[in-house]
Amino acid sequence: MNNKFYITTPIYYSNDVPHIGHAYSSLIANTIAYYNRLQRRDVRFSTGIDENSQKVVEKAVEKNIPLMEYVDGMAEKHKSVWDTIGIQYTDFIRTTNPNHHAFVQRILQKSFDNGDIYQGIYE
Repeated sequence: MNNKFYITTPIYYSNDVPHIGHAYSSLIANTIAYYNRLQRRDVRFSTGIDENSQKVVEKAVEKNIPLMEYVDGMAEKHKSVWDTIGIQYTDFIRTTNPNHHAFVQRILQKSFDNGDIYQGIYE
């Protein structure tokens, strides 16, 4: 039997602090991860924030805070909430991280090289 188990939450928009919907998804994923740890599986549990949306930019402008300073603050607020309610993630993904950019570029290039991305007409 494969001893590895992977679970993820959605990557939440970082235009505001986490709310009950974020907590609900995270608590469910955390419970499933915990159960699998009890089964002695090697668990990877990812969560994080999507910092690449127009609403995030608008919120930073509204608050008159430089964009990266705003998303850095939101990342810390999300982590703080998860730590407070006992979410035991192994990876916190930020879409502004260089390693995330490199990973996405590799996946898209691989998809392109495999012919999965192509120009066409769709209906």
